[in-house]
Amino acid sequence: AGRHQIWPLAAAARLKVLCAQARFEEVCRDGAAQLQLGTEAGLGYMLNYIRMPLSVACARRGQAEHARALAQTTIAVFEALGTRGLNLGLAHETAAQVAAHLGDGAGFEHHARLCKMSFLAHRCPALAAKYQRLVREARRSQLQLSHSIEEDTTQLALAYSSMETALLTCSSAQERRVTSL
Repeated sequence: AGRHQIWPLAAAARLKVLCAQARFEEVCRDGAAQLQLGTEAGLGYMLNYIRMPLSVACARRGQAEHARALAQTTIAVFEALGTRGLNLGLAHETAAQVAAHLGDGAGFEHHARLCKMSFLAHRCPALAAKYQRLVREARRSQLQLSHSIEEDTTQLALAYSSMETALLTCSSAQERRVTSL
């Protein structure tokens, strides 16, 4: 473990599953060990995929400074590489989740906006839905959100609902292609 370039993705997938099972202590313990192994193996930016679920788990355990540092390191590493799009969006989504779990409304809104810019740049419904889930999760955690974030989410839902309705009325693949353009 820790030497192959695909290893951080497999390790991150395991950490995400453990997070989904609310096994945050295990994520923090194993994630820190995996981060150390990957660092020793020189896996560089690929370690961001371990940092992301690790930072969320640390936030869930109340380790605020460590969680923020991991999330900020992820963003900084991607930005230093000139990364744009999905990977930077995932990093900002993670930072927004960390902020939400720590009750930091301003931090959440900052990173949620940057996440939105990355996710919605390509008009992908799956990424739009991912952004909406991020905002819903923050709402469920009783985080106070500004009117603009709430409004963005509502407008986004309406836009994709209108597109979905338009596509459902099409009778052929050709008609769907024309309608989607």
